[in-house]
Amino acid sequence: MWVRPLYRHFPTYEDLLAAALEVRGDALMAELQRLRGISDPDEGLRGWLRALEECLGAFSGLPDPLIGALASHDSPLAVPHPGTGKT
Repeated sequence: MWVRPLYRHFPTYEDLLAAALEVRGDALMAELQRLRGISDPDEGLRGWLRALEECLGAFSGLPDPLIGALASHDSPLAVPHPGTGKT
């Protein structure tokens, strides 16, 4: 079964989710940089909206688990407040 090898690398579901979100976020930012080089603003906007749709569509059904995880300060998904390093 493929689940066991995953949890060797990611001890919890939240760790796995945080890693997946980080990879998707990095890819989205790379696409943003690419699109900034496009001279046609309409084409750039269409490309950005397509990239957002693809990225957000990949996580259909995610809001409930994400919101629950964010409520926990110990969660790998907890976002530090800027400048404080604290959640």
